[in-house]
Amino acid sequence: MRSDTSLTTEVDPYDLLSASSVIGTMDPQDTIPPMPDAALHQLQQLQRWRGNRTGRGPETLTDEWKRIGAQVKRDHKRVGGVLEAWELCVPESLRGACRVDGYSRGVLTVAVEGSPARFELDRALRGGLEGRLKQLLGTAFQRVRCVSAPIDSAS
Repeated sequence: MRSDTSLTTEVDPYDLLSASSVIGTMDPQDTIPPMPDAALHQLQQLQRWRGNRTGRGPETLTDEWKRIGAQVKRDHKRVGGVLEAWELCVPESLRGACRVDGYSRGVLTVAVEGSPARFELDRALRGGLEGRLKQLLGTAFQRVRCVSAPIDSAS
């Protein structure tokens, strides 16, 4: 009959049959073979890249407000100058009938209510409004795109 010490030295940790036969005689920590340094390094690097996945959502309402505030600041930084330039350049007669709807990839989208306002905006753009916007906004600005949409008096 074999002793327990000879059994633990002969067990291949990757052989499930021999490992299961001595489970009762071994410490659970002895059944797991040590991880090579390269594999351990790769595992640690993967954990750093993935980050902490357990805390995905906001933990408090304050965290959510901070996230929303940061998003608003980013949006204002990206679009705020466009809105200010539009308000500075657009003729007074068009302010109630037009609103900035978006700005993406150098294209300023303007919502216009009705054909008369669209015609007047087109004349203003051709008459120098687009050039003034280009001066104020720099090289990132390319053109103005007009879309038909109802304009709320509140916005």
